[in-house]
Amino acid sequence: MKDEEKKLQEPMSYTEEEQKGAFQPYGEEELAAAGAADQNSFEQGGAGTGNCFEQGGAEDRNSVEQDETGEGASPEQSGPDAPDQETAGNRTGGGKKRRFGWIIPSALIAIFVFSFGNFMKEFLTYRQAKEEYKKLDSYIEVLTESGEADSGEEGTEEAEEADDAGDEPQVDYPKLLIDYDALQKTNPEFVGVIYLPVLDLKYPIAQAENNDKYLHTTFEGTNNASGCIFLDTVAKPDFSDRNTFVFGHNMKNQTMFGSLKRFLQDDALCDQDPFIYIYQKDQVLVYRIFAYYTIPVRDDVYDDFTGDDGYDAYVADAGKHSVYQPENDGIDWESRPDLLTLSTCYSTGHVNNFVVQGALVGTAKQY
Repeated sequence: MKDEEKKLQEPMSYTEEEQKGAFQPYGEEELAAAGAADQNSFEQGGAGTGNCFEQGGAEDRNSVEQDETGEGASPEQSGPDAPDQETAGNRTGGGKKRRFGWIIPSALIAIFVFSFGNFMKEFLTYRQAKEEYKKLDSYIEVLTESGEADSGEEGTEEAEEADDAGDEPQVDYPKLLIDYDALQKTNPEFVGVIYLPVLDLKYPIAQAENNDKYLHTTFEGTNNASGCIFLDTVAKPDFSDRNTFVFGHNMKNQTMFGSLKRFLQDDALCDQDPFIYIYQKDQVLVYRIFAYYTIPVRDDVYDDFTGDDGYDAYVADAGKHSVYQPENDGIDWESRPDLLTLSTCYSTGHVNNFVVQGALVGTAKQY
């Protein structure tokens, strides 16, 4: 073992041939070629490593810039083809706007649905009321001058019966064929029929224990915004008060008292036929229109007056505010005839009312 260690520690000896170079691992030319190859390999490797670093660095920088700008414009993108910061910013802002872009269309859709719903509700309300009152028209028919009803011979027979009885009316008035019993059966609170020929306004009148009922209840008792033409709850049902009030809605389609506003639209309309007729089973009351005008919802026109002085002051005040100023109304004001006031809402928000007022100029008995 010691001999082996000794041999290992001894320097290696070479033969003379080996010492002279016969045992060289590479020749001089081979060493030169190997050195050149190593140099080229080093240069190529270094260059490759450098390119890879530069490429990787550029990609890293581009990646950083993409994170900061959101668009990833690399530093090498310069000149006219490169996107500017303002354009990139606009695109970024546009993304934020698109995030809330659904709000406006959604709001418009909601408004449309709401408006359409209100329109359909109003449309159906009007149609329901129109159909109901059209059916009631069969109980209230206007007779022609020859005494015939628009729908058949029934009116002729009734007119002939009146002629045979020798009952001549005290005043002239349009002849209506009214089925009072059918109207009373339909609504026990029925008190009469109102008719304005110049407006083709013709409705049954009801009177309730309060003035709220018929604001949203039709003559047949249906819950409807059109309501019903109704007599003031405190008025005498025979219209014998010194001033009797009748109310009705100002409907957009000119039903109920909606057609009264036509007097304001045509100054000459009232003079064509300035009369209001109230038909009851035992009498017909004829009123001559002398005033119409707008007033606040709470106005003195709805207050009672007492005595002749109060009456005269009330009529004078109505004439002062009236849009309608007839030259000769033919009314005997000295006799202080009973008054009739038709009242309806006028403006949006119901801050004003529109009233049409007439004075009693004749009464005809019916049998």
